[in-house]
Amino acid sequence: MVTDDQLFIRLMDRATKAGTVPRVSSTRDRLLRAAEQLMADRGVDNITFAEITQAAGQRNNSAVPYYFGDRLGLIRAVLERHTTPIAERRSRLLDALGPTSNLRDAIVALVEPIVEQVQTCPGGDDYVRIVAHLASHPDLDPAELGAGSTPVTRRLNAALVASCPALPPRLFALRMDLLLVLLFHGLADDARTLADPAVKARTKRLFIENLIDTIEAVLVAPPSPSTTKLTTPRRRP
Repeated sequence: MVTDDQLFIRLMDRATKAGTVPRVSSTRDRLLRAAEQLMADRGVDNITFAEITQAAGQRNNSAVPYYFGDRLGLIRAVLERHTTPIAERRSRLLDALGPTSNLRDAIVALVEPIVEQVQTCPGGDDYVRIVAHLASHPDLDPAELGAGSTPVTRRLNAALVASCPALPPRLFALRMDLLLVLLFHGLADDARTLADPAVKARTKRLFIENLIDTIEAVLVAPPSPSTTKLTTPRRRP
């Protein structure tokens, strides 16, 4: 017996091949934007496909699985809508780094593309709130949802590592894990302020510069003797 979901998918496939449906991007984008807003407000687990469909002004609950497959596919699509332009901006900043560049320049390449996404892209504030949710999710890893290692993130990581030669690799990784949580939770808390045109530019800039200062301070802070001891490999007897 053919279910309603299967029938919907068959009809959409036939209509698409026949050229009788509106542009896919319009329906898909409305669903993405609705999912984005609901996930930002309530987390990725506390919404249903039916709620997304209704918020997007659609009628058939099969539209979400048709375009995105399952819940993880939907989350990946929501993130990718933002990670792609962020990566493009970050790549340009990394291209501009040279022999005289320092740690702060590399941190700017980490922070500024995300801030620009919040300030200029519809849903940018929702994006950072979703990533903040995912950072503390017990089962979902942002790195497995499209926010993991890419050529651009590897270049960024290499630039940061090169600017922290005194920091042991293991300690660098631990501090970066903490800093990414700080970065996204900090931006999530102030996202609407950053995106609000009524807020003075000087106030926004102060928040951004202080955020960069904080990340830099954490990375340049010398490890204590006790921390150094714990990150030094044990010698075998």
